[in-house]
Amino acid sequence: TLDYRQSYTFDRALSSVHDMAVTENFFIFFDLPLLVENKKISWLPHKKARLVAFNKNFQNPPLEFEIQACWVFHIINAFEKNGVIHLFACRWPKYPNEFDQPHIYEWRLNQASGEVTEHRISEISAEMPTINPTYNGVCNRYCYTTGSSYQKADKLSTFDKTDLISGQHTTWDYGSGMVCGEPCFVPDLAPHSALEDQGWILNLVTDIKAQ
Repeated sequence: TLDYRQSYTFDRALSSVHDMAVTENFFIFFDLPLLVENKKISWLPHKKARLVAFNKNFQNPPLEFEIQACWVFHIINAFEKNGVIHLFACRWPKYPNEFDQPHIYEWRLNQASGEVTEHRISEISAEMPTINPTYNGVCNRYCYTTGSSYQKADKLSTFDKTDLISGQHTTWDYGSGMVCGEPCFVPDLAPHSALEDQGWILNLVTDIKAQ
């Protein structure tokens, strides 16, 4: 059942929106300089890039935060703290080709002033993120991603656990010729399990040399 409707005009006629974040009070979208028109993809870095936060009560106009031009496929998580929205995502410098590398970034969006700060969390290549799903929309510390240690980002061959506070990470390299998919975190829901990172990671890994 659709209870509310709110219209919003993106900067481009057919701006591509791939993912969204949900916090206690907001739905958050990236409005990025990518145009999809007549089956053609155009990267338009001279256009504005924004984060747009829609209040869940739909009574107030959306908040717009201008950011540096980039491309984002996947958001890691977002949460609110002391009037600031913290959003983590895997950021590409532009719409990717096989030689670009995505990295984990944090954006901090001040709801009152409209000020935005952004910074890189870690130097590792990181995509296909997941977290403990019980922490969606609330403050979390760890994320789990896939990456590439073989220069080409279209060959995901590593699995990483990253501390979003310190930037430290632990990497498992599946090896040359191995390609992994998107990890899935299965939390340990036993009564004694109080740690965010207590659980199991499931991942599908393919040996392309054997095909």
